[in-house]
Amino acid sequence: MLTLDCDPRDLTVLADHALIRSPRETVRSLDLVGFDTDAGDLRAAGLSLQVGRDIGPEGDAGIQIVEADGGGPFARAMWECPIDELRPDLVALDLTPAGKVLAQAGAPPLSPRHAIAIERIR
Repeated sequence: MLTLDCDPRDLTVLADHALIRSPRETVRSLDLVGFDTDAGDLRAAGLSLQVGRDIGPEGDAGIQIVEADGGGPFARAMWECPIDELRPDLVALDLTPAGKVLAQAGAPPLSPRHAIAIERIR
């Protein structure tokens, strides 16, 4: 992912540039629910956990995303994995830093904290 900081008046010119313009635009929607412990253990550790649906031209799939703050706009770690059910996959979570944080906190239960709807145009 590329994040740009520019004057909004320049976005039209930028969007038409050959290096950015896609010959075939596709739209993907992400409908996510953020999870954390009641004590906010993941947030305190600089992590976020989202579970939801990735909806695109090829269909609808469950997805789990763990993100870690990296200390700047271009430094962020992310772990994604497909899931069958729309709830946190604790086995997959153990393969990320979030699993270690939750284990150190005594494996408290996770509960929904917020909802996010994202539309990606590629």
